[in-house]
Order: sequence, then structure tokens, then C-alpha cells
Amino acid sequence: PDSCPAPDPLSGVAPCVDPEISFSWACKTQPDEADCRSKQLSLATFPAVGALSVEVDNLDLKPSHTGVVMTLTARKGTRSAATSVWIRVVEGADPTLTVELLVGTSSTVVVQHTASADTSQAFVWQLGGTGYLGNAGDLAVDDVPTGWSSKELVMNMASASLRNLFTPGGSYTITLMVDGVPGPSISLKAPSKPTGGSCITAPLLAKEMVDEITCTCSGWSADELPMSFSVSVAGGAWSSPAFQGAMSILLLQGSFPISGRVTDAAGGHAIAPPQTVEVVSAATSSSEAGNSTAVGGSDVAITALGNALEMMAATGNTRGIITASVMIAQGLNGPQASSSNAVSASRRLLASSAAYRMRTRRLLASKLGKRESSVAATPRLASSSLS
Repeated sequence: PDSCPAPDPLSGVAPCVDPEISFSWACKTQPDEADCRSKQLSLATFPAVGALSVEVDNLDLKPSHTGVVMTLTARKGTRSAATSVWIRVVEGADPTLTVELLVGTSSTVVVQHTASADTSQAFVWQLGGTGYLGNAGDLAVDDVPTGWSSKELVMNMASASLRNLFTPGGSYTITLMVDGVPGPSISLKAPSKPTGGSCITAPLLAKEMVDEITCTCSGWSADELPMSFSVSVAGGAWSSPAFQGAMSILLLQGSFPISGRVTDAAGGHAIAPPQTVEVVSAATSSSEAGNSTAVGGSDVAITALGNALEMMAATGNTRGIITASVMIAQGLNGPQASSSNAVSASRRLLASSAAYRMRTRRLLASKLGKRESSVAATPRLASSSLS
């Protein structure tokens, strides 16, 4: 049949109606595909109109019936077209029951159902859809603080464990199960995460505490801006977020995998594959056993260390000062590492001389003293013997 243009609710013009189009309705029960019958067992008939309300209470439905399929056929002359809609029928169900979206941001989703508080039916929320990957039962209480059986479902989409249930940017559904049977549902889009970029670490061979090692993250895009950047060394804690993609660090001798992480404003993040950096000694120690001096690179190294800590103190990077202090203090107080390139060698000093060790202690204590008003004592710092 001829189709009318889409109505414009602001135009004030009545919807298009073609008087030559006729309508007819047919009803079949499911799953047996039998013609619908009234309570009086006569064949059910319906008005020849384009919009129809069906009183399912007037139909003769058996306990085995799950619903009915209503088929509308429109005709104009010799041409016709038909469309069908499936109506699920549940005994005692509330036909006005719906699911409403209260909050739908990339960090929080809140939905609620409209069932009366005095209903005897049991309601449970269920996730589904092509973008849902499963395992919602493994979530922590903080991820879904209201639980799965309350009137409202609150999902903390900023949680990494919750985000991992979905394909980033994929479509998923929240369905209200009514007495174990699927009820009304709502379709939503899962949060995305930064994509399209890389994090490159250079140089891959550096001198300990002298050469700056820079992890540069670039080429990333995200739906939720701004993006922030972090770096992790050897699987350790992520650095404080920075809004510039180039992050520089100084390391002691050893072999270190370094990773970059990009986080969007809603908490979605992507982690670039790690790259391994080899850090070699910057100092040449005297061959004479027990010599109390270090030759060559130690002065350069202590200057570089001082500059790094000075910059941390000036910018208020208390966490950086603490991390550097604890790391080097463990090297001062711990046993000397073996000659292997194991990660444990990262705590070795640049040189073994007592004078160099004392200079490092004083430097760390000096820099920490500048931040003492904002640095809370911790067990690790207390045991580092920096005073």
C-alpha cells in the first residue's frame, strides 16, 4: 500500500490517512499457532481499524499458552502488506509494568521498575544483549550497591570489573525478570575506552639514575575527555595521572618492563603492551676492595638524583618522593645484588662506597624535609632509616 510521509507533531497538520486503505486483524495463540477464541469458544473477531486494543481476559487461553501473535493486514486495491506483533501473556501480570532509565551516564546507570510495592511477584534484574560478555555474578557489592532484586538497579560503570562485562561501546540490555519470566527491558550502550594509540618507551638501554627513560603515549582518542596518562614499572603501582602523554623516570640498574596506561574522564582505560628497558651501571668502582670512593659516574648520578627529587618537591609530587626514597633506602640498607640482571638488582646503589651511600642518605633526607608538612609517616618510611 501507499505510505504516508512521517507526521510532524509541530506542524499542526493531521496525520496522513488514505481512505482507500482497509485493515484486518488475525490472532493466533502461541506456541500452538491456533486461531484465538473467545471465552464462549467462538472465533475471536476484531474491529477493522489501524490501531487496536486487545482485552486478553476475553480470550480463551490455556496454561500452556505463552502469548498471542496479532497480525495486521493492510490492503489497497490488489496490493497488501502485513505485519505482526507478539504479545506475551502472563497470568496476574501488570500490563502497565515498565522499566525506566533514571541515570544513564558513562559512569553510572540507574534503572527502576514501576511495579507496586504490595505485589506478590518476584523481580530480578538480568543483563543480556550482544555486548554483554557474562559473569555478572562475580561483581562486588560496590559495583551493584542496590543488588539485583531491588526496585532500583544501580550500576557503578566507573568500576573496571563492571566495565569488563561488556564489549566497549557495545549494546546491552537490562531485563526485569518477573517470577522467572523475562519482562520489560531497556537497551543501553556500554561505555567505551581510549583507542587507536600507542605508548613507546625510549631509550631501551639507559644508565641508572642518569638517563631519563620516557614513556610517550600518543595517537589516542576517547569519547569522554580529557584523557590522563600513567606509567608502571615492572608491574608495580601506576604513577599519578598526568595530562601530558610523555612521562619520564629514572631507574636503578636492572631489567624493567615499562607499560603506559591511558584513562578517559569516565574511568575507561587502555593499557599498552610493555616494553623492556635495560638499565646499566653509571659508575665504575675502584678495583681495590674496600675502597671508600666511587669513580666517574657517581657524581653525575647523585646530581641527576638531586635534580629529580628537587623537581618532585617543587611540584608537590609527594608520592614520587616517597617512592624514590623507599626504593633507594631499601638499596642502602639491603644486601648487595648479584651480578645478574634480575629485577632485584633494581635496589642496588650506583656505587658501593660508604661516602656515596652517606651522600644519598643526606640528599633524600633533605628533600623529604622540604615536604615534611604534607608527608604522612608510613611503616615503610619509618623502617627506611632516612633520618
